[in-house]
Amino acid sequence: MPNFRIEGPVFPIPPDYTDDGEDLELSTTELYLKYLFECGAKYIMTTAGTSQYNLLSRDEIRRFNMSLVKSEFEQIILGIQQLSTEHLLEEIGYYNDSLSSTDKDIVLMVLYPERYYDDDSIISFYKEISDKSSFPIYIHCMPMRRANGGTYEYTSEIVNRINEETSGVVCGLKEESSSFDKGYEFVKDINTENVNVIVAGKSQRRYLSLYPAGAQSFLSGVGSFIPSVDISFYELYVNSPINEKRHLGILKLEDYLFDNFMKIGWHVAMRQTLKLMEMTCKNNRRPFSNITEEHKEVIEQTIAMMMVKIKETLGE
Repeated sequence: MPNFRIEGPVFPIPPDYTDDGEDLELSTTELYLKYLFECGAKYIMTTAGTSQYNLLSRDEIRRFNMSLVKSEFEQIILGIQQLSTEHLLEEIGYYNDSLSSTDKDIVLMVLYPERYYDDDSIISFYKEISDKSSFPIYIHCMPMRRANGGTYEYTSEIVNRINEETSGVVCGLKEESSSFDKGYEFVKDINTENVNVIVAGKSQRRYLSLYPAGAQSFLSGVGSFIPSVDISFYELYVNSPINEKRHLGILKLEDYLFDNFMKIGWHVAMRQTLKLMEMTCKNNRRPFSNITEEHKEVIEQTIAMMMVKIKETLGE
């Protein structure tokens, strides 16, 4: 079974639609993928955490995922939506058959579809699907509701057990802890020699906090628009002496962007920015928040200032 280590920023791919929002518009997705590839991006992902993924049907997710496989990228994470075990096995069977001759490194990312009752139920779920998969599987560690109230967040213990009991087929995860501190405690006890950890949420800053615990990569934020920002941050942070602190200048770029975009809502701002770049996300699907003219102006001003700051910081 193919397996690869993700070390560096992972670029989430949002779907686009025809003018009426009724069908996927894959030509703009292809344009965006080409842009990322030519800018030096290495890893791409579809995931339920990406804008409007959850508005896609099962058939659309298949088509959307296959458009990534047809791109120039060699290392791809394909998200599968929350489904019952039976229906999830159907999707795994589809990818097993459709990609049987691929020479690309493919990973399937899976969400547990129920409330949390106990560890054994989750472990059994991942073991059953891993037995049928021709590809490595990553856990989407989204917090879930507890059966008796409250919220459950994945523990390092259950992740290590899933990795062991699936004989290494489940070999990675997308971390989504509710705080940096909880994320650190979660990652530090994971066997990261066997489990690849992608951190999500606040991208570079979260990676800065969780890298010492063993995280190897992060979901791109500002890099969704200017890939070199996230790529440069990773290379400087991992490969340069820490006392040089050059990566901190890049971190300030992300802070500036998030400070402005999070007031609007990340996904709305992200889609509008990619639309302004004439890349993708030219249309939305209901229900999705309509952007105001005021927010459009804030986004345009933020991106214009970002370009100035990037030139000052990276010389680009």
